[in-house]
Amino acid sequence: MTRHGGDSSLANESIIRHSFAPTTTPTMVRVAFETTYWTNWGDHVRVVGACAALGRWDARAAPAMTCAHGANARELIWTAVVDLDVDGDDDDDGIAYRYVVVDARGAVAAFDGEMKMLDLKRGRRGTTRAETRDAWGGRTPWEAVLARAAFANVVGTSAGTMCARDGGVEGDGVVREGGADGPRVRLEIRAPRERGERRVMVRGTCAALGKGDRSRAKAMSKAAGSDVWWIEFDVDASETPFEYAYFVSDDAGADVEDVRGALVCSPSASEEEMKSTMVIHRDGALSVGEMWKGAGVALPVFSVRTSKSVGCGDFVDLRRVVDFASETGMSVVQVLPVNDTCVYGTFWDSYPYSSLSVHALHVMYLRAQDLPGVNEELAEDIETARAALDLEEIDYEMTVKEKLSFARRAYYNSGEKVFETDGFKEFYARNEHWLRPYGVFCVLRDLFGTAEHWRWGVFAKYSEDVLDKVDCEGGDLYESTRFWYYLQYNLHEQLLETATYAKSKGIVLKGDLPVGVDKRSVDTWMHPRLFRMDTSTGAPPDAFDPRGQNWGFPTYNWEHMAEDDYAWWRARMQHLEQYFSAIRIDHILGFFRIWELPASATTGCMGRFRPSLPLTRSELASRGLWDVNRLTEPYIQWNELETLFGDHVQDVAYRYMVEKDDQRGLWQFRPDFQTEESIIAATKPHKNTPANLIGDQLAIRDGLMKLFQNRCLLTDKENYDNFYPRFGLEDTSSYQALEGWQRETLRELANDYYFGRQMDTWRNQARMVLPALLRSSDMLVCGEDLGFTPTCVPPVMDELGILGLRIQRMPPVGESAEFGQPHTYSYLTVCSPSCHDTMTTRAWWEQDEARRQRYDAMFHGGTDEKCTPNVMRNILVQHIESPSVLAIFPIQDLLALDAEYAKRPALEETINDPTNPKHYWRYRLHVPCEDMLANGAFVKEIRELLRARAHVNQSSHLRLN
Repeated sequence: MTRHGGDSSLANESIIRHSFAPTTTPTMVRVAFETTYWTNWGDHVRVVGACAALGRWDARAAPAMTCAHGANARELIWTAVVDLDVDGDDDDDGIAYRYVVVDARGAVAAFDGEMKMLDLKRGRRGTTRAETRDAWGGRTPWEAVLARAAFANVVGTSAGTMCARDGGVEGDGVVREGGADGPRVRLEIRAPRERGERRVMVRGTCAALGKGDRSRAKAMSKAAGSDVWWIEFDVDASETPFEYAYFVSDDAGADVEDVRGALVCSPSASEEEMKSTMVIHRDGALSVGEMWKGAGVALPVFSVRTSKSVGCGDFVDLRRVVDFASETGMSVVQVLPVNDTCVYGTFWDSYPYSSLSVHALHVMYLRAQDLPGVNEELAEDIETARAALDLEEIDYEMTVKEKLSFARRAYYNSGEKVFETDGFKEFYARNEHWLRPYGVFCVLRDLFGTAEHWRWGVFAKYSEDVLDKVDCEGGDLYESTRFWYYLQYNLHEQLLETATYAKSKGIVLKGDLPVGVDKRSVDTWMHPRLFRMDTSTGAPPDAFDPRGQNWGFPTYNWEHMAEDDYAWWRARMQHLEQYFSAIRIDHILGFFRIWELPASATTGCMGRFRPSLPLTRSELASRGLWDVNRLTEPYIQWNELETLFGDHVQDVAYRYMVEKDDQRGLWQFRPDFQTEESIIAATKPHKNTPANLIGDQLAIRDGLMKLFQNRCLLTDKENYDNFYPRFGLEDTSSYQALEGWQRETLRELANDYYFGRQMDTWRNQARMVLPALLRSSDMLVCGEDLGFTPTCVPPVMDELGILGLRIQRMPPVGESAEFGQPHTYSYLTVCSPSCHDTMTTRAWWEQDEARRQRYDAMFHGGTDEKCTPNVMRNILVQHIESPSVLAIFPIQDLLALDAEYAKRPALEETINDPTNPKHYWRYRLHVPCEDMLANGAFVKEIRELLRARAHVNQSSHLRLN
């Protein structure tokens, strides 16, 4: 194999080879490289490879390419001419190379997704020139996105995404009928959708490709284990330039054209050079026929209701949802995270995005009846609990308590037998790296009465020695630890069987990867270097929550994560792939930049983006802003205190503040109240506070928080010469009290911080992290990209082949309309009328008359006060007819198609209130899945509505002269 030196990250196992018929070639060959890539201002493309002339994988030493605009205004064609010694220090495989994007500082900002191999030793005799035109491998075509094996193997040939990576296909090989005084041409095309019984063909205007005669088109060849089809042929000089086109043919003679139509091969060689020139065109991926489109249903596993449910839905119940999807013609069942979240032991743990472990499954999803060791007495107790917990909403605490109790009883009945099975032994061996620490963590959490592992004394620091002390055969805690292994094994088996069942029905299970983990988690205990424990994650203020959101997760130490190529993230993806064929990455914006807050913050206002380029003290001084204390400290005027607190102003001022400047009437907080956390604690109503005074106390808290946040800049506690503009600083009275020139300067600096200087930083951050996740799994990957989305996000997601999310009531940043317009969505998106973080469609329709009127003005959806089945049908049809590859419908929106199902008060169907950090996640279907399946009219209506989504014809007509 080729020796790879220098930056090995630029090398890749996926190699595309340019090889030629075996003959002798001269040592030196002049190669003209060409690719198409739209760069950002200041970036440029280089061609980097294994040999000395290509920099030995060092992008700084590689040849720089020059660019020119192509026919498309958004197209840059990059070229470079390099003399290569084909008999140099490389081996017989040829010269490996790829294209990279280098920024103004010389750092690699991106590289194409495929490494190529240029094999000139086997070229035609006398070759001294080569021209290679390569499609950029990083801008992933839709065929390659849908060809991700975990997804493609479920939807199968109905999506046309089955990869032909098994056997090879012999084509027409090297065609020599075209003439001897022109170049040798090699065409390559990737066809990830095509299976063995279909052949990729090419025809063209030159003699070797049939002179436009379809019956004389040539069959291409494909090597085993590859999806690259190729053909070589000689062309007479008089035939250049020529047109050619790809198509697919099967044994029945049915041909389907590549949608791009005719392509052009136009060698740049002079007439004298033609005979000694090789021309290689690598044309990316074949796009033929109809683009697959699918639909799905979204609901949390805990919301499922069947006749067997004990308090909430479980992994076995999920099979009835799979049946519903199958009967209605859907392809996807999407769920929320299913990780263990048992941190506090209260309903707070119902929040599914705060993981105790990124690998362990939650006990609430256990089908207790199916546990080994359930005897007659235990079965009766489970049935009693099932009846008692058959409630309108989930009683989270009682459900978890009962299922843990049933699991412990089953464990004592059958645990030893389970541990002796080959299935458990294999499970333990494969998962010991996380399972053993998880079991020990749960035991210590229960022993100490808290998951705050930093309070565990000698057990606070994770080590193998700690594991051995707790998980020690014969020890007092041994059986307690083994119970958690037993529980996780049975949860794993139940979910795995459901995943297998879904695949047998052709239904994709789509999981959810939370962006964060709880500070009180197994993962922060095991891997403290990976987390910034003195910070919290969240989201900046927006129209939905003017205080912003504080999720409480620690942010990540990306520098340490990069040391092992993000192994922690890769392990998460690989673990989820056991169960899911597609994955939704929660808050994918966090992989570009995360909204970071101090650990003491309680709202989302006082944050900054990490990573980001701060405003520096010298930068502020150069703009005349030298009094940073005025800008970074709360600006509190007496008249504002009077406005906020009225009759309570004297009490509030002298309890929480001290006078700072009596001449100007300025005040500041006392040292005891320098964090949001301390203010919240000091204003918490006592349990004996009279009900009529609680409102006053909370109003004082709100006023104090507003004053505490009344500042223009935030100081970087790690570097006191760096500052960050407070989000929404223009809305503060601190900003309004500044002189005009100061306000204008701060506005410019804030706009630059949020919308200008960071784009390269955030783009490069995502290009480092996300490819590691994508390489680790063959799941179809979707990204939740809602919210305050930087302009760099959509191009990177498109480049990496990650589907975006489109929620109609949350249009992408930059769109002026209040509502998204589904007919304008791009193909590589997932569209939905609503999601778990919004009101249901029926609820917002019936709660917000003014917005309903504006919606009707855009879509003519009607202005009925009630969201009738007809109103809902019109909304669903918009999404059914959208170009998005997937339309995912929350189960609540589908239930609204049936007048009986829609009698439940709409607000009761809300899953989450993002403005409440302690929201109780307890929504449960009021209709058992068995009843929905038995409702023939309901099933038929959905099936007929979705029939229009089956496919969109993308065939095109090709004209060859």
